[in-house]
Amino acid sequence: MPWFKRMLRSVGLGILLLSVELVLSDSYEKVGDKVVLSPGSVSDRITSITWKHGPDIAVEWYGGDIVPYWDFRGRCEVSTSTGALTISNLTVKDSGMYTAEINNRVMSPTKITVISAVPKPTVSKLCNPEMTICTLTCEASITDDTKPVTYSWMIGDGQTPQSSSNQLRIAKNDTGSVEKSISCQLENPVSSERSDNIIISFASGV
Repeated sequence: MPWFKRMLRSVGLGILLLSVELVLSDSYEKVGDKVVLSPGSVSDRITSITWKHGPDIAVEWYGGDIVPYWDFRGRCEVSTSTGALTISNLTVKDSGMYTAEINNRVMSPTKITVISAVPKPTVSKLCNPEMTICTLTCEASITDDTKPVTYSWMIGDGQTPQSSSNQLRIAKNDTGSVEKSISCQLENPVSSERSDNIIISFASGV
């Protein structure tokens, strides 16, 4: 029945749009930093606040003392006027969905992903015997906690587009000169580090 299929498609689209709209924000945060999570707009006077991390209660307030739970003890604050939650000294375990209940009303959730800063990379090179072509590798200790990462290269005054590959193949004819200063840049959503420069000296007269 065509009308039934159209209805199912409409319902499916509605559910998809609803699921997208329900997430208030989605951001990357750095290990050790502080983040402020807003519950969204609250028009009435706030009389109770509960923040959940996934299914677990992280902190709650019912007009008296603010009560944090689990690993949130000693590193979170709640604004009783806005409902905002501040978490300090972030760890990877803090990643996930946070949902506020203000005056027993469930607000739109906020998702954060906590990752580590990238380390400073180094550049290694492997050239052919004629010294006309070299493969450069941007090396760093990348763990799951630092991903996603991208690489780019500074060749003289120019820069290559960001890429998921940590290697660059460069030929003498690509540089426009026999000698070039080259470095690589490693980035993730919360940090960026650049290697020291290395000098590539191609064979002259080849």
